[in-house]
Amino acid sequence: MGKLDITLGSFLRDVRMEKEISLHEMCKRTGFDSTTYTQIELGEICPLGEDDFLKKAANAFCFDAGSREYLELEKLTIESEKIIVDPKERSLMSMLPAFFRNANGGKPTREDLLRILKLLKGS
Repeated sequence: MGKLDITLGSFLRDVRMEKEISLHEMCKRTGFDSTTYTQIELGEICPLGEDDFLKKAANAFCFDAGSREYLELEKLTIESEKIIVDPKERSLMSMLPAFFRNANGGKPTREDLLRILKLLKGS
């Protein structure tokens, strides 16, 4: 790995490739569909609202809790959420993906979340 500006997506992809796990196998291990997981790896979306994402990814990679790899994954997961949402608004934002899945059958994009947050704030 060793990149200076590593992101959650690049970390996930690097580890997956390093461990020779196919995209199909990773999706089976995490429960994500291939489109969603690919978007996470590409940094197009973050696993916001997926409370057990860290656990699913760590289990898929066989990372032990507290290991260097697990701690890096945890740090990058938290950082990816901060790109989208202020910590004070995290509980509100974590509820939105469930609403969107019910309303339109898919997960919201970052732009969708920012738009709805702006509407909710009345800005």
